[in-house]
Amino acid sequence: MSTRDDIIDGTDAAKAKEGLVYTEVLVWVDLGHAKGDDKTKLKVTKAVRWRIKKGLPREEQISIALAMMMKTAHIFETFQSNWFFSWINDSGYSGEDLVSDLLGFYRVVRPKNYFPLFKPVSK
Repeated sequence: MSTRDDIIDGTDAAKAKEGLVYTEVLVWVDLGHAKGDDKTKLKVTKAVRWRIKKGLPREEQISIALAMMMKTAHIFETFQSNWFFSWINDSGYSGEDLVSDLLGFYRVVRPKNYFPLFKPVSK
């Protein structure tokens, strides 16, 4: 769970590895989720089996990958907010998680600095 101390200045959003940033467009962004590499850091996982047709155009592949990521993220965040997780960590399903996951997805699939579009504000 995030605390007030996790909030960082919006001017640091693009280069910071962790923290919370408030933006005019997306509201809160959790930079831990928005990096796009948080999947590699998890000790517990949830999975969904998908059957995807070969030979799809690149844009359709990205669209399918996005649907897969959002579905799996929702399943994992719901799982992580269960009572038996509370004694391991204080993580749960917060409002900024899925928005931040979405930003992380696009930072990996189409790398660029998206933060100027979201208008981060000062601490």
